[in-house]
Amino acid sequence: MDSVLQSWPQWGSWLLLTLAAAVLGAAGTRVSDAAVSGIGQLFGRARVEVYYIPLPVRNILIAEKRQVATIRRTLRRCRGLCILTGMPGIGKSQAAVQYAHRHRRRYQIVWWINASSAEDVVSGFGQLAGATRLVQPDDPRTPVALANDVKTWLEGRRRWLLIFDNARHTDVLLSLMPRSVPRTGHVIITSNNPVWEDHQNSVVEATVPSLQEGSAYLINRTRNPDLDGARMVASELGCLPLALDQAASYIRVTHIPYWDYLEHLKQSARHLMERSAVLSASHYSVIHSLDTALQGAAAISHDASAVLGTASYLDNSAVPLPLLREATNLDARRFSEAIAALTRYSLISMASGKDVISVHYLVQTLIRESQPEERAQQLLAALLSALVRRFPERPWDVSVWPRAAPIFSHILAASQHGRRLGMRSEEMGDAAHACGRFAWSIGELPVAGELFVAASGIYLDSSGHDLRRKAAAALNDQAVVLSDYGRPREALRLHGRARAISQQTDGPESAVYAWATTGAACVLRDLGHPQLAINLIEESMAIYASMSPPHPDLWWSRSGRAGARADLEDYPSAIAEFLAVLAERQDALGAQHPEVARSHHALAWAYYGAGRYQESRDAFMSAVRAREMSLGHVHLHTARSWTGLALAEQALGDEAASVPLLKSSIALQSRLLDEHHLDLAWTRLGLGRLTALREDRESARALLQAASKAAVAAPGRTTLLRREIGTATGSLGDGQLEH
Repeated sequence: MDSVLQSWPQWGSWLLLTLAAAVLGAAGTRVSDAAVSGIGQLFGRARVEVYYIPLPVRNILIAEKRQVATIRRTLRRCRGLCILTGMPGIGKSQAAVQYAHRHRRRYQIVWWINASSAEDVVSGFGQLAGATRLVQPDDPRTPVALANDVKTWLEGRRRWLLIFDNARHTDVLLSLMPRSVPRTGHVIITSNNPVWEDHQNSVVEATVPSLQEGSAYLINRTRNPDLDGARMVASELGCLPLALDQAASYIRVTHIPYWDYLEHLKQSARHLMERSAVLSASHYSVIHSLDTALQGAAAISHDASAVLGTASYLDNSAVPLPLLREATNLDARRFSEAIAALTRYSLISMASGKDVISVHYLVQTLIRESQPEERAQQLLAALLSALVRRFPERPWDVSVWPRAAPIFSHILAASQHGRRLGMRSEEMGDAAHACGRFAWSIGELPVAGELFVAASGIYLDSSGHDLRRKAAAALNDQAVVLSDYGRPREALRLHGRARAISQQTDGPESAVYAWATTGAACVLRDLGHPQLAINLIEESMAIYASMSPPHPDLWWSRSGRAGARADLEDYPSAIAEFLAVLAERQDALGAQHPEVARSHHALAWAYYGAGRYQESRDAFMSAVRAREMSLGHVHLHTARSWTGLALAEQALGDEAASVPLLKSSIALQSRLLDEHHLDLAWTRLGLGRLTALREDRESARALLQAASKAAVAAPGRTTLLRREIGTATGSLGDGQLEH
């Protein structure tokens, strides 16, 4: 009994979770087999907690069976990693599906992630976090931070399987891939790319089925025993599994002989090739079967082509059916008929019990390339409108991030196709603006900047009251990104332009006008005009306060006024206002929200300027904790708080504590910021102090010289920085720096 009680922490929690799952039912939209047996864990047997494979298990070719066996051998031989490569349509994804299905009882977690883009990989980790209860609806972490936390969580567990399908961005994927230790976890990657550098030993090339295997598959699926005809069809299709699957579906539904299908194939392939200047002989076997399957689906449902055409502009994995129905504007009966027809001819796959479909990316490519441009633009306009309607109105609010992330990847995919077609519609502008705000909030500044430029350009090229208002908002957002990059003069010009547009459109009492005014004031602080900034901020505060209820951006204005007072070295007033804003934000948003972290950070600098270093350290520590949790370790705002905390530690005499903080900051800032950015100058100041303590005067002088150069080049708000550089330079004992 004593040994049982001692082992309770290892098995008791699983037993309780099993009982809870039995009481509460299904464990979420992406969870099946919620808990097979808690007691089984005691005897070392795996228990499937989470299982998500969006593709159905279909009849399998002998060649694919061999690939499943190869996957298992490779996972054993190569420390839990198998990379299955080969040409499109060869059956890589289905081999991974078959492995997961056959060996699901070996794992507690089986999860499929579409890896065709970096955004999809991050989104897939976020969905896994939701299925495993690692994230709550109001979780403040960015998608990237959450993905890294899921990776760390998996590294501490046993018996998990991750499948990354259609991998293209190897650097992002490998950075998020958990360490696969034997008997801990397994990773399967499918990709067209055969080169994986340090992981080349794990690469296995998928093989094309033999003619005998292809013809046997057709006979088995169609129930037509004509071996010669089956061999002719299989040979014509190059035995590619994707093409064989579509051919078998068509023959089974129409009951036509193999020879008639062959004649139909040749006509359909010519028809599809003539409609596209992009498709080539490299797509020959799938083209052969695709148009035939499309005609078969269209004979059942006239709406099938519109549904598949719309789906071809989205991410190929986990396409939500409600979104497709909204974008195609079909009633429930017609939409269901279209989905049934497409499924019947193997043009789409529907996961059992899920409200999503998947489309092979080669099928998507062929459909897109064969669409007339006018028709493609019509489909995209309707799709983008539906996506923007489903996207949260305030994507910078962390409570909506889990819901926004999957829509974000679909909008990006659709927008890219729209740009390729030269679309500059309002729908394109709305999509770019919504995605830009989400990208900025999660720290993807380069992506956000490009999207805001695209959105504002589209809006400004158009006419109309609403579009002018949207243009002003997009210009404001673009200016905020420029401020983050340390380009205040360009930011001020854009805020001024947004202010003028909003004044003409809605008058000087609108929220957009107040926002532009506050933004311009914050830039004026950067340019060294704090009193001017206070005057503008108080103008915007009066506008916000007059609204009922008061506008949430009133907090931003009050923080800006407090910061301007700190610039004037009125630290008591600045600290009092920062504390008041911090208390209100915490009550409304919670302790870990990024806006609360922003208040901690600003308050910490005010304490630092006032010489209250212990309070500064505590406030920076709160900012670091919140930002590491909500924004992650690759966000510029997190790096700013690391630097601030390091300087506070140095001021308190704890040089050792500042070393890892400054190293992390300089690594991130050097990669993302301009050489003369003030964030980088502060970090170099801290490193210069450390180097001076180690009596490396040459290196210390070089670091302080670089910091001083940035401070001099900056147009304003550098009084405190220059004072600190001067003090550090004096400690070298050899006079002032050149700057």
